[in-house]
Order: sequence, then C-alpha cells, then structure tokens
Amino acid sequence: MKNVAWLMFALLAGSLSVSGCGVGVHDGGSTSDDVTDVELALSAVPAGIQCVRVTVMAGSTALAPQSLPVTAGASSASLNLGPLPVGAATFNGAAFNATCTTVTGSTVANWIAVPVTTTLSLGVTNKVTMTFLPNNPVSVNANFIPAPVELALGSDSTRVRMADGTVREWGLLPNNAFVTQPTVVAGLNDAVQIASGSSEMACARRAAGGVSCWGSAMLWGGSGFTQTPVPINIATPVGQISLGQSFGCGSVQNRITCWGANDFGAFGNGSSGFVGAPAFVGSFAPKISPGRTHACLVGSDGGVGCSGDNTYGQLGLGNTTSTTQPFRIDGATGTVDLAAGAFHTCALRGDGTVRCWGLNSRGQLGDGTTTQRTSPVQVVGINDAVHVVAGEEHTCVLRQAGTVSCWGKGSTLGDGSGVDRSTPADVPALSGVIALDSHIGRHTCAILTDRTLKCWGENESAQVDGTQVWAAKPTTVVLQ
Repeated sequence: MKNVAWLMFALLAGSLSVSGCGVGVHDGGSTSDDVTDVELALSAVPAGIQCVRVTVMAGSTALAPQSLPVTAGASSASLNLGPLPVGAATFNGAAFNATCTTVTGSTVANWIAVPVTTTLSLGVTNKVTMTFLPNNPVSVNANFIPAPVELALGSDSTRVRMADGTVREWGLLPNNAFVTQPTVVAGLNDAVQIASGSSEMACARRAAGGVSCWGSAMLWGGSGFTQTPVPINIATPVGQISLGQSFGCGSVQNRITCWGANDFGAFGNGSSGFVGAPAFVGSFAPKISPGRTHACLVGSDGGVGCSGDNTYGQLGLGNTTSTTQPFRIDGATGTVDLAAGAFHTCALRGDGTVRCWGLNSRGQLGDGTTTQRTSPVQVVGINDAVHVVAGEEHTCVLRQAGTVSCWGKGSTLGDGSGVDRSTPADVPALSGVIALDSHIGRHTCAILTDRTLKCWGENESAQVDGTQVWAAKPTTVVLQ
C-alpha cells in the first residue's frame, strides 16, 4: 500500500485561513512503499502570486524543488513531489509574484513558508499544513563600535580604553587642545591599561609590557608636547601605572618607579624636586594612588602610607606637616582599595566601609560635616562599597548592587540637585555599573554592563559630553 501525503497550503495575510482540501493518489502499478502524487489544497491565493515552489528533505535526501503555477483565488492544484520515503521529512515552500518559468534560485520570494517537519508513515493519510508569511526583507546598517572597558579621568579630561586596545579621549587635552568629541588616540592600538593626570599628561601600559605617554614630554625627560604616545624609558614589565597632577608612578619588578613633578616629596623616597625620567623610589606596594601633590600606597597587609603635600591633612597622619617619607596611617587597616583626590584621600576596607581624611570644605569626606580631618573618619551609611574614587572636591563609591553613591561638591554628584552633600547621595537612574572613575577631577564617569558610557558633573572643558553644559545627572556619551 502506498503512503498518501496530504499538503494543505495556507497563504496567510492577516486573517486568511485554510479552506477546502483534497487527496489524490496515483498508483501507476508501483509496489514501493512511498508517496507519489500529492494534491495541494490552496486557500485564497493572494493577488499577484503566480508560482509556488516546494522542497522536501526526506531523511538525508533532498528532493529537487517542484514548482506549481497558480492563480489568485485558486482552490486546488496537483503537484507531483516524486517518491517520498517513509520516515522524517521536512517541507519548505516559497511563493512568487512571477511565473514559474522566470523563477530562478536567486529570485526573492514574496512569501516564505514556515518549515514543517513530520514523520511519513505507512497505511495512513499523512497531513502536512504549510503556512506562508509575507517575506519583508529589512535593510539594516550595523555600526560595530569597540566596547569600553576602562576609564581614566583627569582634572579636565576623559579617556576610555576600548576592548580592541584603542583609546578615546576628549576635553582639555595636552598642549591645551580642546576636543569636544571622543577622539581616537593616534598610534595606540594595544593598550592594556591607561592613566590620566592633569591636562599635561596621559599614559598607557602596552601589551608588550612597556609604557607610552603623551602630553608634556618634559614630565618624562623629553621636551615639548606630543599628541601621540611616545615610549618612555622605563624597565619592563610594568604591572600598574598611576598619574597624579603632573607626575606618574608604576610598579616594576616589585619596586615603585616614579617620574615628573615631586615638589612636595610625593614619591616617598626621602627627596623632593623634579625627576626627569622614571626612577626607582621605593619597595613594592600592591596599589599606589597619586593625588594632586601627594600619593598614598596600600601595603600587602592592607595598611596605608602617604607622602607629599599635607597642607589639609591629606596624608592622614594627624597633623598638617608635609613629608617625603610614607608613614603608616592609624585607622586605615584592612584596606582593599584606595583613592587620592586633589586634597583628600579615601580608603575602602574589606568590610565594605570607607574611611576618608583631608580637606572637607564641600563635605567630600562623607562624615556629615565640613570639618577638615587629619586622621581617617568613617563615611556615613556605606557598608557595601566595592570601589572608591576621589575627585577634586567629591567622592563616589560603586556599591555591591551596581549602583553609585556620591558626596561632596553639589555640581559633581549627579543627583540633579547641585547641592553640596556631606553624606552619600545615590546617583538616580544608574544601575549595572561595572567601572567608575573620577580621578582628581570635577566629573565622574561609569561603564554599565551593556557597555554604555555615562558621565556627569562639571563640563566647562567639554570633559563630560562635549556640550560645555553642566551635567546635573548622568548623560550618555556616544563613542565612535
């Protein structure tokens, strides 16, 4: 007995549906157990359709496409699909506003059938319903932009390292170049870490282990300004780089190497004065954070030591005496993250709390006062921080839930009020943050889980979004 495959074709546009159907069997004297003739039941064929093409994949065998001329309103038609073996079979179809004689393999179908897979069995009527949907191709322009992975903010500039190793920068750049849109740093495509200081200097650690800087070449032993990165004479490999206002430091082979302005002894090696090329200044520290004219480091035991300018107590030593040697700070133990702002310093402890000290004129220490502190005080209401950043007169933390809280100078906080706050205030409508920075500047930027970049704060140098208009709340920055 031969199998009968019964295909009901529904060409649907809106509410069109299947109507009548028929079965036709052609014996032809054959004794093989396969399907031979199939009668198609067509329902309300739309105007314009002149050809239906059906293809079948039966097991591992692909049958040649079969075409059927049709007319609008056709109710039935016969189409011989050829012998179909028992077992799994997948039916595909396409309909064209063209005669079958003109349809080729490259002709774009006006209607496409949803593929149907069924199992053809012996002794039963095998029914297959194919539904055709309008084929409306959509042309899409796709712009592939590398994802931001790291932030490095300066006093009046913003830099972002992209996943492909390139760097974008905008704001007040070296040699007083004023750039309002994110611009690719020429000659740099292998950055693995970046750092910013003032508008005078920026640096990048490169994949090969060396460091290249741009800006004032005087700060690393050269002369003039350069807008493109220049390799500096520093031993490799470098583990981390950090920049202060006009100086830089890096960890090299378990030792700290620094270069640039050292007027207050921030390098912590017992001396002061300009250092024209990277030079060894002290033993290894897991993290060093330079501020404007001071620097602090975290030891392997979680202790903190600071050196340099101490005019506002930013060294945390209980006094305002500057020093060229780093002394251990009482009350800053268990530190896992550190941020030196312009004239204050904050340390994040392993329990999620934060301690700050130094200048507090705008409430940047977060202890509920504007009283200057020469020793660490605890920030109010923060016990779930995972990262801390310090700007010129404000401080922010990234919290475990991916949100951000800030305190200090009102125009830099992102809460929309513009009011100074001496205790943390949440940045509204900001979640999923994975990277945050505000190094010695008056603005802050965050990278979100979807790789969106948002910045807020003072914007006089276009360092937020190129508009030079104060960004009271986070604004999206488009990276090109």
